[in-house]
This record gives sequence, C-alpha cells and structure tokens, in this order.
Amino acid sequence: MTRGGGPALPVAGAAVTTWHVDRDGTREEVGQATTSSDGTFAMEVGLAYDQFVFEARGGSTSLLGEALTLDPTATLYGAAVGVAADESRQVAITPVTSLAYHLADAWFTRNDPGAGD
Repeated sequence: MTRGGGPALPVAGAAVTTWHVDRDGTREEVGQATTSSDGTFAMEVGLAYDQFVFEARGGSTSLLGEALTLDPTATLYGAAVGVAADESRQVAITPVTSLAYHLADAWFTRNDPGAGD
C-alpha cells in the first residue's frame, strides 16, 4: 500500500495516478486514487515493484482563508524507489518533488548509455 499527502496546504480532491517504471523507462499504470480533505490518499499497487512515479492533478485547497481551485491540466510529481512487497510508504507530491522528478528525468535522459543507439 502506498500512502501520500499530508502537506502544509493539503489539496482535497486531487486525482492521483501511480505508475510502475521499469529501468528502461517503460511505464505501467498500477493505480488511481483521489485525495481526501486532509490531502492524503491510499492505494494498493499489487506486487512489489522497484520504482513508482505519482502524478497528481487538480483539487482544491485554501490559503489565508481563500479557496483555491488548482488547474486540472497542471501535473505535480512524486516518486518512490525500492518499494518492497507489503510495504507501506508515505510519499509527498509537491512542487519541490516535481522539480526533483524533472531534474532526475533530464539527467537520466541525457546520461542514458543506450540513448542514440
């Protein structure tokens, strides 16, 4: 089971999609969930996989008492690596984890020894 959320500004109603990512970059969707009012989500992803990518879209939150609806076309990313069978893991999906995801993706794309073959 994977659990996520609980940020300082929780996002309720965000659509979360979870992908298993093979070492060659191939993705397979393994689950979907919606965040609760406190910004958390839980999903069973089946078998043990080595690495997951989480995508969150939409939802709503509030800042200084003002309701904010998030753009459903904007995607935030999170990741989990080395996930074992029957492991419960908490995952944050934030603008910072999205930046880390994009930087890692760019680095692996640029430094892939098989790229350009």
